Amino acid sequence: MSDPENDIEQRRESHETKRLESLLRMSRSVQDMEHPRDFEQVVRVLFEELRTIGLAITGLVIQRLVDKNTRTFDLYEMLPGDRYRTRTMVRERAFTEWQQGQIVHYENVSDPEVRAQLEPEYESAYASFGIEVLSILHIPNSHGVFTLRSENAYAFDERDVGFLRTVADFLSVGTVRVADIEELARARDAAEAAVRAKDAFLANMSHELRTPLNAVTGMARVLAESGLSDTQLEYARTIEDGGQLLLALINGVLDFARLQASGLELTQAVFQPEALIRQASKLLAHSASSKGLLLDVNIEESVPPLLIGDEDRIRQILINLVSNAIKFTSEGRVTITAEAVNAAETHTVTLVLNVHDTGIGIPEDKQDLLFRRFSQVDGSVTRAFGGSGLGLAICRELATLMGGTVSLTSAAGQGATFRVELPLEVAPSSARVRVADKTGVVEPGTPAAGPHGRALRVLLAEDVRSNQIFVEAVLARKGIAVTSVDNGQEALNAMKAGAYDLVFMDMHMPIMDGLTATRLIRAWEHRHSRQQTPIIALTASGYRDDEVACREAGMDGYLLKPFSPETLEQTIAEAMSDTTASAFMHEPAAEPGQALFDYERFQHRMMGDAELAEMIVYEFYRTALQYTNEAVRCYRQGQTDQTIGAVHKLGGASGTVYALRLHSLCRELEKLLKENRIEEAGAVLNSLSDVVPDTLSSMARSTGYPLEPEI
Repeated sequence: MSDPENDIEQRRESHETKRLESLLRMSRSVQDMEHPRDFEQVVRVLFEELRTIGLAITGLVIQRLVDKNTRTFDLYEMLPGDRYRTRTMVRERAFTEWQQGQIVHYENVSDPEVRAQLEPEYESAYASFGIEVLSILHIPNSHGVFTLRSENAYAFDERDVGFLRTVADFLSVGTVRVADIEELARARDAAEAAVRAKDAFLANMSHELRTPLNAVTGMARVLAESGLSDTQLEYARTIEDGGQLLLALINGVLDFARLQASGLELTQAVFQPEALIRQASKLLAHSASSKGLLLDVNIEESVPPLLIGDEDRIRQILINLVSNAIKFTSEGRVTITAEAVNAAETHTVTLVLNVHDTGIGIPEDKQDLLFRRFSQVDGSVTRAFGGSGLGLAICRELATLMGGTVSLTSAAGQGATFRVELPLEVAPSSARVRVADKTGVVEPGTPAAGPHGRALRVLLAEDVRSNQIFVEAVLARKGIAVTSVDNGQEALNAMKAGAYDLVFMDMHMPIMDGLTATRLIRAWEHRHSRQQTPIIALTASGYRDDEVACREAGMDGYLLKPFSPETLEQTIAEAMSDTTASAFMHEPAAEPGQALFDYERFQHRMMGDAELAEMIVYEFYRTALQYTNEAVRCYRQGQTDQTIGAVHKLGGASGTVYALRLHSLCRELEKLLKENRIEEAGAVLNSLSDVVPDTLSSMARSTGYPLEPEI
């Protein structure tokens, strides 16, 4: 026979155990909070746990004091029907209870005297709950008041009140956590606002610097081609060279600023490390030879043919290091070596790039200065060689961003070796290679024509007159008629009043900016059922967000100032290839049965200029695979417009080099996609993918320019 007293004690212990377990679950819900809105889950857990342990509660309110001066509380409430509500209110009675710090317990509100004492509060509770509340319990804590209500009289005994006081203290921790999270959110928002302000400042400064620089370098180029004497030509080229040096400085500062603001995003794509290294060295070969230096490249067999990483940033690091080596070396050689070291995982390697020079060297006690921002070894070197002291800092930060390192081994007078180590994933041999995005090259001297053979008509919206003069001078040589206006409103008026084949639209102009003008032009074209005129943005900010904003506004392209005459011409060719490709290329529409590559017609176009032919062939090598891969990827993802864009670019480039069969397939595929004949387009896209490598091989055989150019 059981002992009644023992049974009562066991039930009491079991009851206490359940309450402790409930407190633990409530505590975990507080610890799991990551955002102020997560406090709702805390309140719901609390409500359920209190009912689970047998408390007859109808609702609860957590009142968090947020302003002592105004007696303002944030209220988190659980109402009948498991309804959750939050409010912010002035609560004089709650503030008094909080100040006094004493528990207030109305055990039986049905008592007329008690009812009269708290009539306003009772009526408010009745209106909220929709039922008669007979028990009210207020428990102050360090940050507010915890209130429970029940439709039963005498719902809470002394043990309940003691337990609920512990709960109230626990809730104080929860409300503090809410306040802390809110404060962190405010701090984060303030920091993000500061970053946005910094980005806006940098974008504006970039625009203000690049815009006049565009005029300086552009007009210097035009002047150099205007039949000057040798002395005058030297002066003009000095102006252009100085502008290019200033542009390099601006680009370095902007890259550094983006890194500091985490504004640089790494891309992960398949690339050929050997091709990257050789192309980078080819770019700098002239700089080295002009100083009488040898530029050597040694690539070990351990380097895989394909890797996955950010090719552009790796190239930036390598070019920066090699440029530095050339700048600080007066005689001897600069050597680039590459090797790969296997990592623990079989699918990754560490790509090791060494750039060694026979230059002035760096004393050991000065080497740390090289990687500090805006620092160089000493002032005399700054005066002798120039530079901002940002290049190596950018290299190290880019390498760190990729999980790698940049280190230096050197001694004064004994040259220097910079070592870059980057962990990269090895790509399978079947992977498609990502190729740098380049626009097609326009044949120099080819007159530009619009539809039906008439002169191309271009509208230029640009508020800086010197830039207007530069663009007008460049395009006049191509037989292009240019109308210049000073702001977006004038551009809109000009579009309504006349017909143009292409618009160049500066983003930052007075009265009306380029983005607003473009939106209004697109709306006007839509209302009047007009075909969209290609609009190319002109900007000097160099920020990725600007490119996105241009696309969203309805622009078709993006040209960064300062730009060369060749880049301007390339942009026009690409923008107009859909409607005027034949005018640019002087060729009839290609038929499917035509040759892969018409070498004779290509040579005729090059007018015997071997250097120009080589540049255009390698340009096509670099773009053909990229546009093809882009088209296949977008088609598989159901992105028809993007597929059309990639095919359109490939078609224009293939027509330029007389890759006739590929050009014909591009035109056919673009037509099918625009007519939404998706399945037929897929079959043509498969054929196109097969023709591209055959075309490149045919060009390599005919021209003698290998697919992987040597130095």
